[in-house]
Amino acid sequence: MIRHALRRRVLGLAAAFATVLALLTVPAAPASAGECYQPYCGGVVYNANGNAPVDIANCWFNDLSWSYADYNLPKPCMENGWTTGNKNAAWWLNRGETSANYYYFYDVDAFRVRPGCILDMNTGFGTTRWDRRGLGPLWVRIGSSARYTVTYHQCF
Repeated sequence: MIRHALRRRVLGLAAAFATVLALLTVPAAPASAGECYQPYCGGVVYNANGNAPVDIANCWFNDLSWSYADYNLPKPCMENGWTTGNKNAAWWLNRGETSANYYYFYDVDAFRVRPGCILDMNTGFGTTRWDRRGLGPLWVRIGSSARYTVTYHQCF
């Protein structure tokens, strides 16, 4: 009887965990920086320990994919290039910088792993490593309320 109750409790906890995990991985539509008027109102990237800048974008080009392998994101995203002064743009964060320091980047939609680099990103649920040694760049989409921290970033 005790064994059955324990098994039922473990299965219940596993189902609850799976549900939470599924909700966290559902793609969120990119938010417009014009709708995000204060720091930390959207996705945030913090370069805590990167030995190289981390590229970020305040836009995403479609609602279907989670990553894009190229130097720039397709238009309409990044139609304004590399600037902190506009939406549909990209920028970079040096060590110790956060996207919450830049008005148009209060809500970040993607970060880029540069070619030849290793980047470790803590998502609050663990750390993920992207290894692009011998590979081209990779843009990675993030959720609209995500808090990502770069814990390691080295380019070779």
